[in-house]
Amino acid sequence: RGEEEERKRRGRGEEEERERRGRGYGGPDCLLLVRKPPMAKKLSTGSLLLVTILLGVICGAFLVQQTISPIRSSELFPPGQSRHGNTGPAEQGRPMVASRQAIDAMNEKYSVRSVMKKLFSSPPASYKFRREFFKEGGKLPQMPSLNETTSAESENRTSDDLDLEGMAMWSAEPYKEEEGDIEIQDIVFYDLPLFCLFLGILLYVEVTACLWRRGRDFLVNTSMWKECGSQARGQAAKESQLMIFRPYASWFAVIGLWLVVKNAVDVFGKCYWNWYCWMDLDCNLRILTPAVAECTLDILIPACVFTSILVCGVLACVWCFTRPWSSLVLLGTFLTGLYAISTTSFFVYALWVVTAIGFNYFYFYILPFQPNPPSWCEDLGSLALSNPPNCEMRDGERQQSWEACAEPVEDPTKEEMSVLSWTEAFGWYCADFFQQNMRDWRILWNGLVMRCFVSLFCSQNVRVFGKEHVQHIGSHDKVLLAANHRTFYDFFVITVSGLWNNSGASFFSFYPVRSSFFYSNLGGILLNMVASAMAMIPPVLNTPSDKQKEETRPAGDAKKWNDFVIRRIISELRTPGTVCGIHPEGTRNQSSDPYDILPTKPGIGRVSLEAKETHIIPVFIKGIESDLLAAFTKNWWGKEKTDIMLGPHVDISDLQQRLKEGGNVDELSIEAGERITEAIKKLAAAHKQMEEEQAREEEKPYQRAGEV
Repeated sequence: RGEEEERKRRGRGEEEERERRGRGYGGPDCLLLVRKPPMAKKLSTGSLLLVTILLGVICGAFLVQQTISPIRSSELFPPGQSRHGNTGPAEQGRPMVASRQAIDAMNEKYSVRSVMKKLFSSPPASYKFRREFFKEGGKLPQMPSLNETTSAESENRTSDDLDLEGMAMWSAEPYKEEEGDIEIQDIVFYDLPLFCLFLGILLYVEVTACLWRRGRDFLVNTSMWKECGSQARGQAAKESQLMIFRPYASWFAVIGLWLVVKNAVDVFGKCYWNWYCWMDLDCNLRILTPAVAECTLDILIPACVFTSILVCGVLACVWCFTRPWSSLVLLGTFLTGLYAISTTSFFVYALWVVTAIGFNYFYFYILPFQPNPPSWCEDLGSLALSNPPNCEMRDGERQQSWEACAEPVEDPTKEEMSVLSWTEAFGWYCADFFQQNMRDWRILWNGLVMRCFVSLFCSQNVRVFGKEHVQHIGSHDKVLLAANHRTFYDFFVITVSGLWNNSGASFFSFYPVRSSFFYSNLGGILLNMVASAMAMIPPVLNTPSDKQKEETRPAGDAKKWNDFVIRRIISELRTPGTVCGIHPEGTRNQSSDPYDILPTKPGIGRVSLEAKETHIIPVFIKGIESDLLAAFTKNWWGKEKTDIMLGPHVDISDLQQRLKEGGNVDELSIEAGERITEAIKKLAAAHKQMEEEQAREEEKPYQRAGEV
């Protein structure tokens, strides 16, 4: 009775804690902690800092444009003295090219607004602009003087007289029909194809997501999902995996559209970098700073506004039949943006940008994650999917178990960090930074670069058995891979060829590794960063029971850090869409028998016990080479195959229930680890039997020939 009352009291305390946190997304604590869903992760210090910097740049550019006044060379240098210390009449009248107020009169007539009006009205403009760089000994073109110098005085001057070599100036020249319109040619043959390319990428990605989302909505709304077979579930899981790259592809297309629009709008070539102002305070303050401000206000911001309006219009058209409320919000943003452009007012631009960003951020990133969001609150077709063990399918971003990761990940204490050497501590800080702050980079690196690397060395000669055991795993499932250990890159081959190619599992993965190489020297840290984007984390220290000759720490210190490693892995596996690979043997098996399995370490048992709703997949791999050159040769020209055996999920729910009821953690961890190792041994025995049967089948023709 006492134990039962204690459990009830503990349960009430946990419920009160959940109430205090606000139940899942509703609480402000959950949104601001390290572990939160990708949508709510946008509300972070980095995003707010980026928005603040962007607004600061815009305001600073506006202030610079309004306050920086031009300066003449006669004001910078006293009569008879030039910037270079030379004297002479030619140096005294030297103009400061590109100062804003000196060319305001010409820019007022040839501004972007006036040029656009002339382009779309009749008669067409009868002039064109050209930016010219002064060359050594070149003659200066006729131009209005910036220093009150008469044209007669400067008619015969060269660039040498004024020391303007390399500087640029703008000139307006009569339009010549025979030369053709260079700007129009650039737009037609350069900007327009690129614009169509990036717009096509955006349309392809969003239309594909819309069609897949529409098909899944039909299955879910008509209750046909439960009747679908494993093939349909596998297809849905694969779609969720492919859509992991959707935000990256869409942002790539949007940035490309912005660059093309910026290039097309910049008819004066204002956005260029003047390298002659390098390390020159006067030039930077009076010439380069106004030029950058004018480029920001006249080119960059209008191009950004136009691109945002275009993207909102495209998304509103694509999602109008599947997500009508979201499409209506985007359509409103599109129409108000068109009105803002028609006013040609900078203040209206700024007001529209702030309002559009704030409202869309609230609608798409804040409102959906509240406890009871309204029915008219929709996302843009999230294809997130998970099929946890012993649970129903979770479709969409909001249905994932994000409340389980409301607490931040486990961090080491100062006492635990004192166990590490300086190289191990440096490697840990780098890997921990990547793990917590570079999730997107890890996904892109593993999903693209690491897959290409494995394809080059191992994937062509790999056979995978047991695909049916993993094909239902979706992009937001938590997966724990347990495999035998033969080489240092076992899990790269298993994850790429075995898991990712045959399921919808996430590309965010990490693998605990011994610290003896990847953290004990700078070369190992660099290899970890290049090969896997620091995915080999956390480091596990050797103890005297493992490798006495390589370990100088006391056993208690190593155990202290390794206990933290187990807690860290458990906290990482709270986040949906995480894949972790652990070798139960704890070290590489150097035995000549490929079917030999070393005794189990207790760490994997502890992790599997406390990692809730996690797929525990046993894996047996055979035929992989430790030598990369030998692996490359075998991959393309060898006959021997590398086999990967995937087993069914190891069910330890009974052990987890016993742990919840107050069972001994150490005993249950050993039992769970032995159960997982036993599943790997069964796969090894099955593979051995399969090899023997294949050998007998190959010998039968020879036996028959011998009998004949």
